[in-house]
Amino acid sequence: MISKLYPYEVGKQFATVMFNAKNKGISFESITRCRRKLQERNPELRDEETAKMRNKKQKEYIKYSKQS
Repeated sequence: MISKLYPYEVGKQFATVMFNAKNKGISFESITRCRRKLQERNPELRDEETAKMRNKKQKEYIKYSKQS
C-alpha cells in the first residue's frame, strides 16, 4: 500500500519510512485495529501460530492479574 501512496519511500530504511509515515498522519494504531477487526470477521486470514501464542500469553496475564 505504501508503494502506491508514497512510491518515493520504497527502498528506504524501515525507520525512515515509519518516521515519515508518522509525520504524514498515518495512525498505526488505526491500522492495527482495522487488521484485528478484519481478522476477527475473517479468521482464515489469521496466522494460527501467532493467535495461539497471543492467546497463551493472554491467559498467563489473566492468571497473573488474579494473583495480585
